Amino acid sequence: MGRPLLEQACAAATAAGDATWRANAVHGLALASAFWGEPAKALPLLEEALALHRKGVDPFGVPLALVQLATVHATLGDSDRAMAYAEECVELSEAASERWCAALARWVEALVQWQLGRGARARTYARDVLRLKEPFGDRMGMAMSVEMVAWAESDAGRYDDAARLLGRRPEPTPLRTAAGIARSAPGRRAARPHRRRLRA
Repeated sequence: MGRPLLEQACAAATAAGDATWRANAVHGLALASAFWGEPAKALPLLEEALALHRKGVDPFGVPLALVQLATVHATLGDSDRAMAYAEECVELSEAASERWCAALARWVEALVQWQLGRGARARTYARDVLRLKEPFGDRMGMAMSVEMVAWAESDAGRYDDAARLLGRRPEPTPLRTAAGIARSAPGRRAARPHRRRLRA
């Protein structure tokens, strides 16, 4: 139901010659693909949305498209592009004193670094996310960042510290194995980490 309506919106926006309207409609189509587990389909739509947002008047269009492009590239294992899009988002957001998109982008950077086995860098980015999110009380985002730090601590063999961050006693096996997190070469990609939930 949603996709046909978004496609109608795209057609109407094109007919009206409204770049901002079409950018938002295409952006919506891209997110529909991403949420349905079709990142490869989402990618060209997000790229089109970004190009249109750059011509439009929505001040949040560009940073949102950038962070979502970073997320899709991270999902597809393209760490270089993921980091590039995320960093551009952070730069634009900081210039506008905007925190929400900047925090999302920093979390993607933390995820990419963790996927690459760079735990120290992942911790640094995740702690920056906590700094950005704390003023507006995004508890879910903060929990995801604490969890990211815990993954990095577990990778470094500090299982007690990781367990404490998650509010649990340590498991008899490494946390990433007990929690069902898998990595595969190349890039040691995470197996759907966004679907995991912080355990109380």
